[in-house]
Amino acid sequence: MPKPNTIIKLTSKFNKLNIDKLNIQPKCKFLLRSMRNVKKNKKGYFKYNTLVNFMLKNKDNNVYYKGNGITSTKNIYNYWNYAHSHKTAFIPHFRKMYDIINVEVKKSSGQVVNKKSSGQVVNINIVLN
Repeated sequence: MPKPNTIIKLTSKFNKLNIDKLNIQPKCKFLLRSMRNVKKNKKGYFKYNTLVNFMLKNKDNNVYYKGNGITSTKNIYNYWNYAHSHKTAFIPHFRKMYDIINVEVKKSSGQVVNKKSSGQVVNINIVLN
């Protein structure tokens, strides 16, 4: 599971996805619909905690979740992990649907702070003055 401030960008594979035609559990479709509709910045990035908050806010919204009802909001925090696991609510090729953005911050002193992440990584350099 990503850390709360992990930055995510959806891939072209995700953007071509027809969520309603996938043969996966309703909670997986809820995760994917939420990823599609969560507020993003102008570069198309969003933070993992923004996604989870969106899901918590919309768990009873039948536009996003079309299952029998979410009985535990605690499980929403685990949907990301479930999507990767063959034992629970697996989404085929889920790892190819997003990139984890690895933010490298260069301070004016020249010091580089690199945030580590797993999966597909895209590096971005930000210079702070």
